[in-house]
Amino acid sequence: MNWKRNWNLAKLACLLLPLFPGLARAESGLGDWETVGPGAALAVSAPDPSGAGSAGVEVRLDSGREAWIRQVRTLDWGSFGRLSFTVSVPAKAPGPVTFICYLKDRDWNWFQSSLFSLAAGQSRRITLDLSSESVDWQGYAHLKSWDAILRRQLQEIGFKFYWPAAGTGRVILSGIEPETAAAPAELCLYNFRENTRRLELYARFETAFEIPLFFDNPFDPAEVDIQGVFSAPSGRQVSVPAFIYQDFVRHLDQEEGERLAPYGKTEWRLRFTPQETGRYTYRITLKTAGRSQEFPGGEFEVTPSNRPGFLRWDKQDPRWLALDNGEFFYPIGHTLRSPDDQREAYRYEFKQTKGWGTFLYDDYFREMARHDENYVRLWMSAWWAGLEWTPAYAPHYDGLGRYSLENAWRQDLVLERAEETGIYAILTLINHGQYSAGSDREWWDNPHNVVNGGFLKSPEEFFTDPLAREYFKRRLRYLVARWGSSTSIAFWELWNEVDLTGYYDSARVKGWHQAVVPYLREIDPWDHLVTTHYCRQNADPLVWVIPEIESIVGNAYSGTVVDAMKDFFLKRVQFAKPVMLNEYGVGGNRTALEDNLHAGIWTSSVLPMFGTALFWEWPFIHNFGLYTHYQALARFWKGEDRRGQHLQVSDASLRLPTGSSLTLGVVGMQSEDRAFLWVYDGQKYNGKRGTPNPERFEGVGVEVRALQAGRYRVEYWDTLKGELRQFSEGTVASDGLLPLVLPVFQGDLAVKVKRVQS
Repeated sequence: MNWKRNWNLAKLACLLLPLFPGLARAESGLGDWETVGPGAALAVSAPDPSGAGSAGVEVRLDSGREAWIRQVRTLDWGSFGRLSFTVSVPAKAPGPVTFICYLKDRDWNWFQSSLFSLAAGQSRRITLDLSSESVDWQGYAHLKSWDAILRRQLQEIGFKFYWPAAGTGRVILSGIEPETAAAPAELCLYNFRENTRRLELYARFETAFEIPLFFDNPFDPAEVDIQGVFSAPSGRQVSVPAFIYQDFVRHLDQEEGERLAPYGKTEWRLRFTPQETGRYTYRITLKTAGRSQEFPGGEFEVTPSNRPGFLRWDKQDPRWLALDNGEFFYPIGHTLRSPDDQREAYRYEFKQTKGWGTFLYDDYFREMARHDENYVRLWMSAWWAGLEWTPAYAPHYDGLGRYSLENAWRQDLVLERAEETGIYAILTLINHGQYSAGSDREWWDNPHNVVNGGFLKSPEEFFTDPLAREYFKRRLRYLVARWGSSTSIAFWELWNEVDLTGYYDSARVKGWHQAVVPYLREIDPWDHLVTTHYCRQNADPLVWVIPEIESIVGNAYSGTVVDAMKDFFLKRVQFAKPVMLNEYGVGGNRTALEDNLHAGIWTSSVLPMFGTALFWEWPFIHNFGLYTHYQALARFWKGEDRRGQHLQVSDASLRLPTGSSLTLGVVGMQSEDRAFLWVYDGQKYNGKRGTPNPERFEGVGVEVRALQAGRYRVEYWDTLKGELRQFSEGTVASDGLLPLVLPVFQGDLAVKVKRVQS
């Protein structure tokens, strides 16, 4: 019996190999076909004596009324345009038989054909359309529509057969052939739609369309290059790449967190933000496989608006930021690297909300805007909103050069929330761990790594390898196409802590930035600001000096945060570039961490840095409602324009009561006619342990020097409430000295000094 059974299995394998080229595997014996559920079996089929049908897979129903067979494996049908197969019902078999064919995509979404029916003795050759325009495949229990993109990574094909009565039935399946699609004779755009024909200045114009072509990799401009060419009222021509897009719907499950489901078809989109008022026209160019065609797009009208526009270095005083409408912009905010943080500054007294994804950003941005924050730092990391990574890490990734449309949709939503709430974002493109085998190592999951099918043997090769650079430029192109039109993006921050990458080398890193930054500026018609971030206090002046690095940003993780921030600035001011701290925040307990937060934002705000330092521990801020620290700071700085003031680090000094051992300090900045100071309890705000009950100070004086002669108004502010406590006036004589006597205070006090009369 065993030899006969094995012989039959071998015959079946030989029959199935031509039955489904690219699908069946000989070693399985059944070509990977299997039954699902009880009541049916597979067997080798011989041609029916009556002439109906041909040899293939015979499905035998032993009980019940239905049989289900399938093959579960990855199918790359990208180049196929049709699927054909023959279904036969032997003459003496019970009938009629009804059946469907179905396919499942990489996310296991089910797409099925319409219902077919055959009587006993009938045979039918069926052909189903696989193209993007196909109406032969209907989704079941999901919102995704059939399109040509998903056929690249199908995971399952199957058939379900139904009989009118329970019992024994037979049906033969044969000649399954996916057929190569023919290229259309003419290129066209269809399902074309625009979001508006009339919009305000700095609002977004967007159009969507489909193309009757399949692209193996629609993210590769060498395979398909679609550009929108916009003609501005001034005659300026602006070219913007189109990008592939998949819509999603989100759902919050209280136990499992955020869940995304694809919605509709993949399509092409084109985004553009106008920077002039008046009438625009545009056209769309398509280049693929040696073919090129231009399509008229249309026109739209841009009207004046109160929108402030994009963020720039101020033209007159480029140490500071300004908006397109000319308003001064001073960043006040903190980090929102990802929805939650797996690493904690200390053992939090609370349980983090984890897995809520974009729903947490809804809460974060609402609270930030309510408390007058206007700035945030976002990462595109593998665990949150990265575009390309290894599929083994998460199923929505597809390796090098193919981007996660799921994560891209998340980034869309987060930037939309930022724009709605008036918050500007640093978008950090690469975190150091991706190219590190040591610090926060993620190199072993990186798709560039040879162990994952890449072409780099060690992380430092990323900076010099031409192919790696080409892949990164492709990613930049997609970033500009999809998010370059967003006014909420303040900076493209190329790296987080680039000095912590593997085998760091100045020459490599310098050369990489000198090659990449000009390319980014060339393709970004909105001229977003560009920076790169370092970790160590004494990092790399050889990189900082190059013109491609237009600002110097880094970290100040220290218990003695006042000293660390002042030292950070003084070591970088010599490079004559804007300076800012993009990370800080340490503390062994809640009090110490909150003191560090408070001290950091006030210290950085009274130094000539172009924004407040960005605190790292955002779950801590959110859980304890510490946004009030930022609101108090924003109230102090409201209406203060730093441009053209020539502000420098102040050498103001304290005058303590005789015999006092108070641990007070003062830090600030000033020009010839104004000063901004922060006086602080050193034990509480420049120490490592935290002080829950700050000391009460009285009889403390401050001397401000190098001021012009004249009358001055002096304001003393409560830094926790953001309220003016009291003010006074003083006179500066020819010696430039202004002595102040501070009101009684606890913890700290902020001071404004301004010349009101010569």
